[in-house]
Amino acid sequence: MNMDNKALLKLGQKHSKWLESTNINLNAYKINNDSFFFVLYRGKWSTNIKGYAVISPDTDDREMALKALPPHVYYSVTENNIKDGAEMRVNLDFTIQKKLIGYLKSILDKGVLEGNNEKIYRRAYDTLNSMIELQDEMVRVWNEAEQIMNYVDEKGYFTDEEIERLIPYNIAINLIQYKQLKPRYEYCNDFDVIYQNRNSVKQYGTPIPDRMLKEMTSAVAEGELERSLDYLAGNTVVNNYSYDEIYDKWLAKFRRNLDELVEKDKKQLRFP
Repeated sequence: MNMDNKALLKLGQKHSKWLESTNINLNAYKINNDSFFFVLYRGKWSTNIKGYAVISPDTDDREMALKALPPHVYYSVTENNIKDGAEMRVNLDFTIQKKLIGYLKSILDKGVLEGNNEKIYRRAYDTLNSMIELQDEMVRVWNEAEQIMNYVDEKGYFTDEEIERLIPYNIAINLIQYKQLKPRYEYCNDFDVIYQNRNSVKQYGTPIPDRMLKEMTSAVAEGELERSLDYLAGNTVVNNYSYDEIYDKWLAKFRRNLDELVEKDKKQLRFP
């Protein structure tokens, strides 16, 4: 920590209490070229937040400090959500899905399936292939969001424009995962048929362990898929809505949640 940051920490510690740690978001929000920083106070031996402050080394204007609170909440929550969600998701291993795609393709290419079986294998293939394509989109969206966050870190402050650019990425990342999981959940029974037929098509398919197919069946996978979809949807009803409509509903809800959080944080504000 350089001397400026040490002085900033000392300024933030003026509002700390006994046995608390002081954590400062070093990306400022500027009003009239004055920099305002968001401070979190936590218990020394816990991660529980005890209070907040908005401080400035440039001015003692309490009204301006209060105006800086909402942008700080918007940016910090959005940034943390993106990092917590996307960093893990972009590094997911799709090796099993790729092996299953190869297995299904090898059987489909042989032309040995008839009637409903051909439809089931084709749908399972398309579902898994779509998951891979959407993962490429996930990586692209993460890279774009990361560029914005890195740029903010480099210059040391964020603007209203950067908040507005970043918020939609938070929704896009969740929607991509929802798109990956929803068809897999809806047609989970397809793999029940594929698993049951494994021996009858064994001579045509690329070799694959039975357990890999079994893990895709509804008995094994359906519950986890349902929980993941419920988690992504939160308390928002999304059945029978298009993906565009879901995006709009989630975006509106996220903005409402941010505003509610601002009001909640105001009650724990120690300065101004």
